[in-house]
Amino acid sequence: MRVACEHIRLERLKKLLGTMLGAHIADMSRRDLRLYLKVISASQLATIRDLRFECFDLICRKISEPVAVQKLREMDALLG
Repeated sequence: MRVACEHIRLERLKKLLGTMLGAHIADMSRRDLRLYLKVISASQLATIRDLRFECFDLICRKISEPVAVQKLREMDALLG
């Protein structure tokens, strides 16, 4: 049951970040694109947890700081 819940949370996180940042792929540097691809292809919550700050920074730069703060709260709730 726990594994299933973690998988659902992982998929929600990937969808949240993928939907939000996917529109900015064309504007991403190689470094940003590598981060985006790591997040989208993550197979464990720990991977995204380890990239939490980098994701926040990317959202700040590509969208805005207020949106990044809001999304960080959503990410933290899903990360548990």
